[in-house]
Amino acid sequence: MRVDTIRISTPTSLCRILKSLASINPSTIVICDIAVDTGYMNELIDLIRNISSRCFIYYIDHHPPPAGFPPPGIDQFKYIYRSGVSASQLVYEAIGRSDDRISRILMAYGAIGDMCDESQLVRDVLSLWDRRLIYLEAGFITEGLISRRDEKFIYELIDRLAQGNPPSSIPELVSSCLKTLSDEYKVYKYVEENVNVRGRIAIVTKIPIRGFGGKAANYALAYTRADVAIAITISGGTAHMSLRSRNPRIDLNDLTRRLSTALGGYGGGHPQSAAARIPASRIEEFLMFMEIALQGL
Repeated sequence: MRVDTIRISTPTSLCRILKSLASINPSTIVICDIAVDTGYMNELIDLIRNISSRCFIYYIDHHPPPAGFPPPGIDQFKYIYRSGVSASQLVYEAIGRSDDRISRILMAYGAIGDMCDESQLVRDVLSLWDRRLIYLEAGFITEGLISRRDEKFIYELIDRLAQGNPPSSIPELVSSCLKTLSDEYKVYKYVEENVNVRGRIAIVTKIPIRGFGGKAANYALAYTRADVAIAITISGGTAHMSLRSRNPRIDLNDLTRRLSTALGGYGGGHPQSAAARIPASRIEEFLMFMEIALQGL
């Protein structure tokens, strides 16, 4: 499939991006790896119904969908979902070419970045290479993008990777990766010294470097052996939360989605990795309800 236009989106900005894309009258739109935000779901469904009357829409995702999605009975709309594999693998299977070496390698990079590298397809690709090399190259992407999130850099990176350039050959990406590593060790030390445990929940706040919420939550799990770890940052009256768990009985996607919606926010993700945004004034309520929910598990 030829790609003429790429747009970067988050769950909350997806509707705006779709409206922008629809204005240029594309023949096909592919939405990849964007969880459905329940706060915007009805608007998103209406947009899909409207736009699909003029072009074909693929929605490819590995985040568990909320109730009511995908919408039924829409022509020229295909929803592709499977848990336990990376979004890059789902895209490759749906619209990739099996004879395209670059596509296979990019798919493997994405699977490693998503921590979904144990599928048979990914293992088959890795078996053709020195897997240590592929993991190193994938690390340059995942670590490098933590410190550099500006769209100009990301679009240039996409273009160079699509041309078959290995990540290690892109100096800006390598330098960004090294900065991330330096910052990550600082966050690692900060979490070790500042994590607090509340019942079955480990909590870390005021993370000194932006963009490390997920990693801070992972480190909090490692230090405390809690069932759930939550990293919280506050900006403009909104609490941004990254949640992690390694307890298979806990479905963070479901818990986070229900609790955040009840408190006037949004949330969701994966069963053991989720995120939420709620009013900062309701953090204590969120933690209290999370504790209550965990008591029954």
